[in-house]
Amino acid sequence: MSRFFSALLALCLGALVHAETYELRNGDLIRRFELKDGRFRTLGWTDQATGRTLDVDSDEFAIRLSDGTVLTADDYEAKVNTWSKTKGPTGAPQDPSDLGQVDFTLRPKKTTNPLAPPLVIAMFCSDLGKLPKKPRGIPAGTILKAVEISWPECKPDHKVTVEVERFRTKAQSGRGGRGEPVVLDDAWILMPVDPTTLTRHTDGNQPSAYSHRFEKIGNHSFVDFERAELETNPQPGLVRALCFPPAQPSGPHLTTSSFVGVFAVPRGLTSEQAVIDYSRTKGSTQSYTHYNNWFDPAGKNLKGDNLPAIHRQFLDALKGSGIKVDGMVPDNGWQDRKSIWQPAPGAFPEGMKDLNKLSETLRAQGSSLGLWMAADGTTNDIGWGVKEGYARAQPNAYFKQYFAHYSLADIRYQLHLGYQIRALTEETKVSYIKFDFNHLSNVVPTDRHGHDAEFKGFCLSTYWANAAGVFINATNWTWHSPAWLNYADSVWLLAGDDGFNGNWPELAGRAQATTDRDVYFWRMWGDPSDRPWFPIANIMTHGIIRNAGGQMSYKTDLPRDWSDYVLMHYGRGTLLREWYLSPASVLPHEWQALIAIHRWTESRHADMINTCYVGGRPDEGAAYGFVGWSHDGTTGTLVARNPRAEAQTLRFGLDATTLFRGTPRKAWRGRIVYPYRQELAQGFESGAAGEITIPGYETVAIELEPGEARGPMFKLAPTARIEPGTRPLESKIKVAEFAAERRELLVMGYPALPQVFLDGKPATPTRRTKSRLNAYPGYARSGMPSEKARAWEMAGFDLASFGTAEVTVRFAGAEEATKAEAWLLTERGFGKQADKDTLSPLTFPGVLRHTAAVLRETELPAAPAPKVKLGAEDLRGVKSARLEGETFGVNAGYGEKTVTLNGRAVGQLPTGGDAWKAFGFDLKAETLTGFALRNVAGVSVPLNDDKFKVRNLRLVLTLADGRVVKVGPKAAFTSHADWAHFEGQAFEVDAAAKVRRTPPIPLDLE
Repeated sequence: MSRFFSALLALCLGALVHAETYELRNGDLIRRFELKDGRFRTLGWTDQATGRTLDVDSDEFAIRLSDGTVLTADDYEAKVNTWSKTKGPTGAPQDPSDLGQVDFTLRPKKTTNPLAPPLVIAMFCSDLGKLPKKPRGIPAGTILKAVEISWPECKPDHKVTVEVERFRTKAQSGRGGRGEPVVLDDAWILMPVDPTTLTRHTDGNQPSAYSHRFEKIGNHSFVDFERAELETNPQPGLVRALCFPPAQPSGPHLTTSSFVGVFAVPRGLTSEQAVIDYSRTKGSTQSYTHYNNWFDPAGKNLKGDNLPAIHRQFLDALKGSGIKVDGMVPDNGWQDRKSIWQPAPGAFPEGMKDLNKLSETLRAQGSSLGLWMAADGTTNDIGWGVKEGYARAQPNAYFKQYFAHYSLADIRYQLHLGYQIRALTEETKVSYIKFDFNHLSNVVPTDRHGHDAEFKGFCLSTYWANAAGVFINATNWTWHSPAWLNYADSVWLLAGDDGFNGNWPELAGRAQATTDRDVYFWRMWGDPSDRPWFPIANIMTHGIIRNAGGQMSYKTDLPRDWSDYVLMHYGRGTLLREWYLSPASVLPHEWQALIAIHRWTESRHADMINTCYVGGRPDEGAAYGFVGWSHDGTTGTLVARNPRAEAQTLRFGLDATTLFRGTPRKAWRGRIVYPYRQELAQGFESGAAGEITIPGYETVAIELEPGEARGPMFKLAPTARIEPGTRPLESKIKVAEFAAERRELLVMGYPALPQVFLDGKPATPTRRTKSRLNAYPGYARSGMPSEKARAWEMAGFDLASFGTAEVTVRFAGAEEATKAEAWLLTERGFGKQADKDTLSPLTFPGVLRHTAAVLRETELPAAPAPKVKLGAEDLRGVKSARLEGETFGVNAGYGEKTVTLNGRAVGQLPTGGDAWKAFGFDLKAETLTGFALRNVAGVSVPLNDDKFKVRNLRLVLTLADGRVVKVGPKAAFTSHADWAHFEGQAFEVDAAAKVRRTPPIPLDLE
C-alpha cells in the first residue's frame, strides 16, 4: 500500500477509547464506533473542518449467502485489533495507510448454516496502493473500508452478496447506482472505489438498476443482476453498498469485498463538485495528443521507418506551433493474433526487439509509442488460445451478440497478460494504451459474480501500466462511473461518433458529424439533475478524423465547416486528443485552424477541464454548447453552436448547474473570440442564468471573466434586402456591396425539396443533402432515436455570381406535396475589436454571419410533371434509361441482392446501414432490347437471415426529343415480415429455387 500518507496522517485506532467508544481518524474525518456486549457497530462520522456530524444505525456489514441467509455484525462477536503506528500485529512495519481492523467471530449457535463464515474481518485504511492512478493517495479526510470473509473448511460460497456498508440514517439521501456515490444531506459522500460496486439508499432499493437517464445509452454495458441486488426487507433510511466478489481461486479461499470510502463535502462545494474533485487527481487533468492509424491507410504499414516517417510529417506541419504529438498509436493489427499481445512477425520479425526499437526511434524524435489493445483478447484468435489452455469467456445474452474473448478471471491468462503489459511498460516504454472491447462478461457462476471477477482481472492485469503512469483509455462497454478514474484516465462516450447524424437539416458533412457526436453528450449530460458525475473532459471520442477518403466530410464542405468541427471537438475540453489524421491529406488551411484551436484550448485549460453541457438536443435543432469554469472562480469559457437556420438564444447557468465556483451576485463579462473578436455588450451575473444569441448555423467561442460588460452597443446595416415579389412564393433579394463572398440561399424541404427558380430559370444547387433518420449504428442505438425527426432534403444555392444585382427567387411544389423554408446566409468581414490580446482560434480578420428568412415554412401542393403517353415509336428513340430506387439495411456477406428488369439482371443492391440509401443502374443496350410499354422489375436474394428492404423502384427515360419520363410505384418491399423495420409488402419465398423475391413490380409506360 502507498506510504505517501506517512507524513500527512494523524492516525488513531483504539487509543481514543471512552466507555467502549472507538474512533478512527484521517485528517479532519472521524469515524465513530461502539463496542457493546461484543457487538461492534458504527455510530457515525464527524467532520472537524465543518463541525458536521452524520449519525447512523449500522449493521456494519451484511453477508447474503446463496440460500438466502443474511448475516450481519449482530451475528458475530467483535474484537478490535489495535496496533501501534510503527509496528503491525506481527511486529512487522505497518503501512501508515492501514488504520486497523476488527475481527468478527461467529457467535456459537447463532446459525446452523454450514456456509456461514466463522470469521469476518472489517479492514479500514486511508489509502489504497492498488490504485496507481492515485499516486498522491486518496484525498485526506477519507476512511476506506472493505470486508474479508473466511469460509468454513475453505469451502467458499461462490454466489455470496456482500454489503460493505449497511446502515440506516435520518439524513436525506440521493444518487446511488452502479459505481455511483450516495449523497447524504448534501454534506456526506459514500463513494465506491470500484465502478462495479452498487449503491442503494432511501429504503435500501433506490435507485433501481439502470434507472439513471444516462444508463443503457449507446454502446452500453449490461449485467443481469437477477434481482439479487434487491433488499428483501426494505427499511426507512436504509443505505447499502454491495458487491458480488469472487473467492480467491487458491490458498485459503478468502472472499474480499471491494472498498468503499466515506468523506465529507468540503465547505463551499456541491456534492457533484466534491465527487469530481475526489475522483480526478491532478494527473488525470493532463492532456495527451496522439496519432492513431485506424483511419489512415498510409499508417497501416508498421514495417521499418514508416511510422516514424509519419511522425516527421507531423513535425514539419507543426513546426513553430509548440504542439507535441505525445504518442504514435498503431490500432488493431500490430499484434500477433496467435499470442498474448506479442508483435506481429510480419511487421516485427524480431518480435519485442523490433517493437522496442520502434519505440526508441519515436522517443528520439520527441514522441513515443502507444498501443491499442483488447485486454480480453477480442479480435485475436481465441480458438488458438483455448488450445493453449486459456479460458474462453461465457458472456451473458447481451454480450453474445458481440465477440469471442478470453476470461480475465482466468488466472493463467491474467498472469500472462500482466507479464506482457509489464514488458510493454518497462521495456518498450509505451506511453499510452487504449483498452478496447471491455466485455467484462463471463457468467461464472452468475453474471454478476463473473462481471466482478472480470473487472478485478482487468485491474490486476493492467496494474503495471497504471503504476508507471501510462495514459489509460478504456473504451467499449465501460460506464460513466467516477470510480473508473481510479483505473483509467479516460473512458469512451459509448457513441456512434464517427459518422453523420441526418435527423436535422445541415449541409456540411462536418456539421452532421459534430451533431452525431454531441447528441450523445446531450442524451447523457443534458440534464443537470441526472447526469454522470464523470468529467466531460475525460471522455474519449473519435476524432479528429481527416484522411484521403474524405471521411466525416462531404466534398462540398467549406473551410469554415472544418474549423467549426475542430472547435466543437476541442470545445468540450477533451484531454485525450485522438488525431485520426493522414498528415499528407491535411490542407494548409486545415492545419492552420487545427493549430490555432489546439493552442487556444491549451490556454483555457483551467476552464475546459471542468466543462458541462448546456442547451438542448442538437439533432432537433436546439442551440447547445459546453461551458467550463476555473476552480478559483476567475475565468470561464463557452463554446457553442446553433444547428438551426434561425438565430437562437442559449441559456447557461453561472451556478452549480455548470459547476461554477465563483462568488454569487457578481458581474461577469464576455469576449467572443471565434469567429471574430468583440467584447460583448450584454453582461452576466454569477448565481443566475446567462444568455447569448447565436446566429443561424454558427459556432462561437466566448471567454468569460469577472467585471462589467464593456462591449459597444451598435446596430449594423443589413447585409441584404429581402422583399416580397410580385407573385406568390416569390421574393426579391439584393445583397449589399460590403457583404463577404459567401452568399448562400439555403432551402429545406420536408420531405422533398421544392422547385427553385432564380430570375425565372430553374436553379441548380451547389450543395445538397438529405435526411437519414435515426441512423444510429446498431451497437450504439439504445436510447438515442428522436421522436421529432422528420424526413427532409436541403440544398444550398450560391448567389455570389449575382453580385449586388437584385435576384428574384421563386418556389414551386415538387412531384409530391411538401413543406419548404428558405434562408439567406451572408457574412461580413469583422476584425479585431477586443482590447485584450489573447490567443484566438481564428486568424484575423474574422467574419460575422447573418441569416434572414426568405420563406418561412410553408406547405406547397404537389406539382407533378404532366403525364406523357408513350407509344412504341417513342421507345425506339430513347437516349438513355435508368432504373432507380432506395434500399435499407443491406449487409455484405449474405448473398447478392439482384435487381432485374423484364427477367434480366441489371445490378446488385449496394450495402448500407439502417438508413435509406439511393441506388441506380444505367440500362445497357441488351436490356433495352427487351424494353416495352409494360415492364416488370424485381429483387431477389438467396434464402438467408439478412433482413433488408427496397422502395420506390422507377424507370427514368430520356427520350429523343429531350423529355424526361419517370414511372414507378411508391411502394416498399421487405425481405422478412417479422423484421422490426418492416413496411409495405413482404418478399415471397421460392423454396424450390431457394430464394426470396419481391412480387412483380410493374413499371408501365402506357
